[in-house]
Amino acid sequence: YFNDIKDCQIVNLGITKIFSLKVIFNLVTIARQNRIDIIHTNGQPIDSLGLCISLILKIPLVVTKHCTIDEYLYLGYGFRDRTKRILYWLMDTFSMAFSGKVIAISHVGKNQLQSRYLVPRNRIISIINGINIDNFPAKTYVDHENALVIGFVGRLDMEKGIGDFLKVIKNLVSMGYNICAKIVGGGPG
Repeated sequence: YFNDIKDCQIVNLGITKIFSLKVIFNLVTIARQNRIDIIHTNGQPIDSLGLCISLILKIPLVVTKHCTIDEYLYLGYGFRDRTKRILYWLMDTFSMAFSGKVIAISHVGKNQLQSRYLVPRNRIISIINGINIDNFPAKTYVDHENALVIGFVGRLDMEKGIGDFLKVIKNLVSMGYNICAKIVGGGPG
């Protein structure tokens, strides 16, 4: 995919520990050598790493915030430890406080950025991450002989909802609906 984009270069750092002086030094060197003008990050702990690079090189940082710690807790992604939740909240708050802009992917997310992370309204950009349902009107499915095929396309990680998708399919089948699932994706990771 990235090979189709003109002048797109991928650098594999081969790192296992994100927060180390070696990683920060390597990223600063790469950003300086390639004359990076802006950094975009997409979640912790990378947001904090991006902030370090941004502050060292004095280049703007844009953070996309997909989910709050409370939502991760609700979804069961390992934030039951109070200390870890507080640490990630502090890292989120700090990285967003020093970023130039913060991207919210929903109206709810924008409100949470303002109320929970105290990001000023003028620094939030809303890029709604979803499907405009007006472009895809609902259809009534009445073919009782052939199963309704429901597709899932995405990375096969729990955070992408594959487990929830499979539970819904199982429940619908147990309720007597004539459906089947087709899954397209790679992963995990």
